[in-house]
Amino acid sequence: MPDQEAGISEVICVCSWGDAPTWEKAATRIVRNISARHYKLLVPDNELERFREITPSAIEVLPESRYLGDIVRRLNAVIPPERMARRGWYLQQFIKIAAARAAEPDAVVLIWDADTVPLKPLHFIDEAGRVLYYKGSEHHLPYFKLIRDLLGLERKVDFSFIAQCFPLRVRWLNELCDELEQRYNSAWYEAIISRIDFSQDSGFSEYETMGTYIAHHHPQEIAFSSARWWRFGNRLVGDITLLTDRKALALSRKYDFLSFEKWERRPSFLWLRKLLSR
Repeated sequence: MPDQEAGISEVICVCSWGDAPTWEKAATRIVRNISARHYKLLVPDNELERFREITPSAIEVLPESRYLGDIVRRLNAVIPPERMARRGWYLQQFIKIAAARAAEPDAVVLIWDADTVPLKPLHFIDEAGRVLYYKGSEHHLPYFKLIRDLLGLERKVDFSFIAQCFPLRVRWLNELCDELEQRYNSAWYEAIISRIDFSQDSGFSEYETMGTYIAHHHPQEIAFSSARWWRFGNRLVGDITLLTDRKALALSRKYDFLSFEKWERRPSFLWLRKLLSR
């Protein structure tokens, strides 16, 4: 790994048991392809031991309750009953922020989605010391409405920060949370939660919010990668269990990483695979 990658202090992942098959494949490749001084996996408390059994020893598996504080209670109080199925989706975003804030202020932390597999060695700090971001293609208007209401900031770039991973300097995140707390005289998460439009399935993105803030306040300290990645790994490979080293090597010639999201799995294909494996 190049010297600049020594700057990554922590890789932080958040996972639940529904993504365990993907995590089991991804975890080894995360340690192999992303150089960092420390790796953390945050999981529901009642799934802690199961995840420790399938996670490489290089990755510390921790209970998510360490970072939750009052967040669960606040989400439960405001999410409408018909949207309660989305609570976990919102919750994991706040866990990522809280865990990143717990790192040293001068550290560079990489938040990495647990359903995403790095196919080759990846670098997130360039030779000039700038933090490197991958580009996504989403443009979900409710995210930017919230950012405008919350911070008074408009969209700064012509792509999305939602790209399965998010590197940042912890001091940037602390600045953002401090601004929210001073502006609204409340905890940073309370400021966000109280302004989410929960009539939307997806009313808040931690990646778009942090990315927009950083792009406005620290533009000289960041850069953007043109390397390709692919969100629909299940469609491309068939299923995470079929991602062999040989396939990963072939795909790495085109993509830096693949995501294997639960919603994109094909039940009919899984049924056929199980049948053929008998």
